Amino acid sequence: MPMHIPPTLPLIVISFLLGYLLLRFFQRYDLYEKEPLPVMGAVTLFGGLASIGIALALYRLVKLFGFVDFTSDAGLIFFVAPIEEMAKLTALFITYPIFKKEMNEPTDGVVYMSSVTLGFSLIENLFYALPAPETRMLIVLRVFTSTPAHILFSMFMGLGFYLTRKKRLSYRFLLLTYLYAIVAHALYNLSLFNGWPIFYVLVLFYLSFRAFNWLLEYTTAKSPFHISLKNYVRNALPPPLEKGLECLNCGDRSPKPTYRIGKIMFQKCVHCPYFITPLPSLAQIFHHFGSKFHNVSAMVYASPPSLENPLIQHHWISTQKKLAIFDLEALDAYLEAIQRQIIQRFESKSWFRKNIVSSEQ
Repeated sequence: MPMHIPPTLPLIVISFLLGYLLLRFFQRYDLYEKEPLPVMGAVTLFGGLASIGIALALYRLVKLFGFVDFTSDAGLIFFVAPIEEMAKLTALFITYPIFKKEMNEPTDGVVYMSSVTLGFSLIENLFYALPAPETRMLIVLRVFTSTPAHILFSMFMGLGFYLTRKKRLSYRFLLLTYLYAIVAHALYNLSLFNGWPIFYVLVLFYLSFRAFNWLLEYTTAKSPFHISLKNYVRNALPPPLEKGLECLNCGDRSPKPTYRIGKIMFQKCVHCPYFITPLPSLAQIFHHFGSKFHNVSAMVYASPPSLENPLIQHHWISTQKKLAIFDLEALDAYLEAIQRQIIQRFESKSWFRKNIVSSEQ
């Protein structure tokens, strides 16, 4: 007799597979000291269970006071979004002992907040998937929209959590990030339950993902583990000789000293002052040493040339050969300027300055 497979089982498997892929995706943004996947998995599991339990308890408490219409506009705005975001944030505090020793830079707060949120969304998907086959289309939509949406809406709370726990700042900024999560979550719920045109949902996702990149650029730039490109080259072990890339300045193809860090690879030309790197690796250099995630391709392939980018200004890029050369001092100065600009742009916002208040004041 053939085995009967519940129609929702493949969707549940897909949901958990997506969860694993998202955990690996978070690790990509944790450039300098990646969080251990087992710790992230534990926070996802226990944080998800804790947040779901807290949310269910809060829903039951609200029902005791007579409110039951959670799908109305008022319910979505004043109860669903605040309850679920509070549940996720509380679960982050509950699971803090699991990752306390690992949280040593601002990006870690975002990573572990995202892990808790992922666990919440995956378990919530199970609640939608198990009751009846009619929910299959709903679970498909939730897997590919609600799971990323939950993460994008809650991510700022991760920075607020880090600042309160590690920098001993007041809870004012954390409260502000909680309010941001509520507003974004409520807008998403309203768009789904009221059948808003898909255009509005796409705009919300676009703006949220822009904010996601903006936040991670800032947390990466503030990492205590950041090292400049110039200092990395100076402090690196003697690089091995490997098959040489063509130098765009002198044409040399001989074996060259080769530097590698993650996906980054660049070589020092032995006949002229320049370094050579493939264009994909150049983009990774902007990520790692300039803390720049958004719009890097415009810096690498910009047309017309950007006068402030030394690689383009001095015609050091060949899109035909997919190679670039750079002067170490010039590129290092440019990357450090980008990083300072990222920090200044974030910290100059009034909503940030007004709410970062030391608890000692």
